[in-house]
Amino acid sequence: MRELNVQVASGLNTASVTGQQIDSNQLIDVSFHLVIGDTSAAGTLVIQASNDVCPIGQQAQNFVVTNWATISSTAQVAGAQQTMVLLSNISYRWIRAVWTHTTSGSSTAVINMFALGV
Repeated sequence: MRELNVQVASGLNTASVTGQQIDSNQLIDVSFHLVIGDTSAAGTLVIQASNDVCPIGQQAQNFVVTNWATISSTAQVAGAQQTMVLLSNISYRWIRAVWTHTTSGSSTAVINMFALGV
């Protein structure tokens, strides 16, 4: 079983943050963990996915996904709070996390991902 534990996004929580695209080929279960560092920030975390096809001959790490759809229910976050979004038995080629702020704070929003795969 392959494990992957990475930071997929980080930025000031005065603006929205879109995480990097992740090639989820052969991943089975994924969790996204959002950590907000201060009590004044608020916003939402959503997970998006895509099945855009990587052209023959182009390596996946060089491919830029253009079509994204929201696949998880929105997780509302307010204040110095943490939230976790879990996806089981995923069947998407690409995934990413998106933090959309509604109330600005004074620290950072960090999104970490842990995944199990074959």
